[in-house]
Amino acid sequence: MNLSRSLQLFVLVCILLYFGKAVFIPITFGLVIAMIAYPLCKSLEKRKFPRSLTILIALLGVMTVFAAIGMLLIWEAEVLYKQIPLLTARLTDTLNRLQEWIETRTGMDADAQIIWLKNTFVSVLGGLAGLVNASFSAAFSALFNLLMIPVFAALILYNRERYVAGLAAMLPAQQRESLPAILARSIHAFFRYMMGMGKVYLIVGVLNSIGLMLLGIENAWIFGLITAVMTIIPYVGILISGMLPVSVAWSTYDSGWYALGVVAVFVVVQYLEANIIFPKVVGQQLNLNTLAALVGIMIGGLLWGVSGMVLVLPILGILRIVSEEVPGLEALRIWLGTGKIDK
Repeated sequence: MNLSRSLQLFVLVCILLYFGKAVFIPITFGLVIAMIAYPLCKSLEKRKFPRSLTILIALLGVMTVFAAIGMLLIWEAEVLYKQIPLLTARLTDTLNRLQEWIETRTGMDADAQIIWLKNTFVSVLGGLAGLVNASFSAAFSALFNLLMIPVFAALILYNRERYVAGLAAMLPAQQRESLPAILARSIHAFFRYMMGMGKVYLIVGVLNSIGLMLLGIENAWIFGLITAVMTIIPYVGILISGMLPVSVAWSTYDSGWYALGVVAVFVVVQYLEANIIFPKVVGQQLNLNTLAALVGIMIGGLLWGVSGMVLVLPILGILRIVSEEVPGLEALRIWLGTGKIDK
């Protein structure tokens, strides 16, 4: 396949994924959950358990993990709600000091500042209506996906032989024999990757919690675990989840050094996670080079938003495995992989 046709195919796939994301996102999440649950299903089926029962047991296990994460998020929201009076008081004090500073520097008195703020607030409200509508639409879409993802995962697991046979029928005859090996390698590598990431999140959560406890932050272990779990959204999750403990530290203590201390804890733990914990615990399970991962995350975010950022690394890992087995995809293997280049 020449470069021109490859680029045309890439653009066509991106267009299809973007406009079909309402369908492809829940199906892809269902496929990911099915790949996680497959080893347990296969093990139970070898012990003569009915397939429907093995799927139910495996999915309940996976859903329990997600439910636990959801409970932590709800707990964090409750903590934020309790912190609102403190945050409001601290914010009011900060705004008063800011008003005095602006008046000293620019000569604009408090009344003029209030008028400017009101005008700004009105203009902001004009754009909030669209944001609220988009939020409701996103919430409805997320709820629909939460209901459909387990259904897709169960159907994929139950009818997996049929789907594999259909995929084999689409391939040239010389590549059909290698399909079982490709699928086995992909599922095994992905399962090991997910189990390793679970250990990484646990270690990072413990380290975050210890650091926050040393600073005297309330509910340190909740913030520590949530911040660790949110790193599933590469590079962005830590920024979003870290804002709450920083806000709590800022509103609880008179000194801003505590808020900076929280930031320092997260920076140090993230450095350890990226350079020591992740390489030691997970290793090179996916064997993706850093540039390919970063570009993939950006493209995934553009196409599917947060869901794309979460799903893109496993997808690229599977593509790398496929590129090693299928003739004609050597360029893809080189671009995605980390191994030595054959000269």
